Amino acid sequence: MPKPSSLARAEVLPPAPTQTDLEKLVATKVAEALCQTTKPDADADSDALFKPFFGTREEAEAIKRAQRVTEQRKWRAYYAEYGCIHCHRTDELHQSLGFCAPCYARVGQRLRKILARSEAKYAAKVVPLVDSEKLAKEALAPSLAKLAPARRKVLANGRD
Repeated sequence: MPKPSSLARAEVLPPAPTQTDLEKLVATKVAEALCQTTKPDADADSDALFKPFFGTREEAEAIKRAQRVTEQRKWRAYYAEYGCIHCHRTDELHQSLGFCAPCYARVGQRLRKILARSEAKYAAKVVPLVDSEKLAKEALAPSLAKLAPARRKVLANGRD
């Protein structure tokens, strides 16, 4: 057995951060720095707490960029404390927006059906776009056909 004085001491260090780890850290810090420093006024906008729960994807992304990291993680915290926002289960993993995976899929499917029906109703009401130049030419064609012989006479008389 070697003497304790002859043993080298080794220090175990955590692995060096990877480029991905650094990018995540920078993105988080930049998001925190760019976000509002004041808390949203729930009285001014009653839906403020639910953003970006409602709205288009583009709106949600814009809102998320403006939120503090803690605000972005509110649904995860809600799920941890209260369970699924729909079925209140806690034995399933959190999927997104406070829903467990089965409820997220179910509600998502229902919303897609609603959107499809709404789009179908809207499409039935929309007047199809027309080429206005083509429409004008078609409308003026009979008149132009009648005026063409008279125009030719005027042009012929002007040349003589």
